Amino acid sequence: MPGLPVRWVDDVVAAVARRVVRPGEAVAESALNERLRMFVLDAAFFHRHAVDTGVLRRAPDGTRYELTED
Repeated sequence: MPGLPVRWVDDVVAAVARRVVRPGEAVAESALNERLRMFVLDAAFFHRHAVDTGVLRRAPDGTRYELTED
């Protein structure tokens, strides 16, 4: 997203992640990508950025994602 403030991108990624994953839910990567694609074109960017910014936690084996605590 060229030209957009980084903080804005972080906020949008966090909002979308919180929209598609419920608190306490562990979501398989394929299901997460499917949910993200309802809102964004690049699901991989969104879930990676959500992990990088601490909104989502990825299981050590990479098979599932869950929200981190606020």
